[in-house]
Amino acid sequence: MSNADLYSDGTYSNNNPNWHSEDSEWKSKEIFTMIEKNSLLPNSIVEVGCGFGGILANIQSKLSNINSYVGYDVSGHAIENAKLKQENHKIKFINKDILKEDVFFDLLLCIDVVEHIENPYEFLRELKDKSNFKIFHFPLDMNALAVARSGRMLEVKNTVGHINYYTKDLALEILKDCGYEVIDSFYTTGSIKSKNKSTKNAI
Repeated sequence: MSNADLYSDGTYSNNNPNWHSEDSEWKSKEIFTMIEKNSLLPNSIVEVGCGFGGILANIQSKLSNINSYVGYDVSGHAIENAKLKQENHKIKFINKDILKEDVFFDLLLCIDVVEHIENPYEFLRELKDKSNFKIFHFPLDMNALAVARSGRMLEVKNTVGHINYYTKDLALEILKDCGYEVIDSFYTTGSIKSKNKSTKNAI
């Protein structure tokens, strides 16, 4: 079974019924910080792997002057939920692979997605031409605690579908290898519940 099947056949939904929507608020705050810090003025924002759409909804509440928000996800279940709870006259959700779409946006969000992709290099190179600016967020699964705890990475793979593991330096390096210019990056502290560190990089 392809790792991508996890998100379309119901496996991921069974393991993560809320699709981590409880993390949407703190993630959107970190994204807003990056937007504000770098004086980005997008008129359109797209999120790749939007899940239940909570991040876009939270950002819209802070940036109501933006004309268009679009969320893409390959999971029909996730998009159905997003449409029901979050869609409005400015936010639209689409159950398609953005890489197969002829679209372009001012700002692209790719939040906790790359670690799920079977070929992250191919994915990142194809994603590059979809927007002027990108904001990525990587969970830093590759750390001393994970290495010390036998089976921790396998647990992460089986529960949340992570198949690529990063440190901050590795996350930045793969972006550079794929032709991105990294103009800013910082650690995020994670939600109160998880306390996991991860890094976000504005391109």
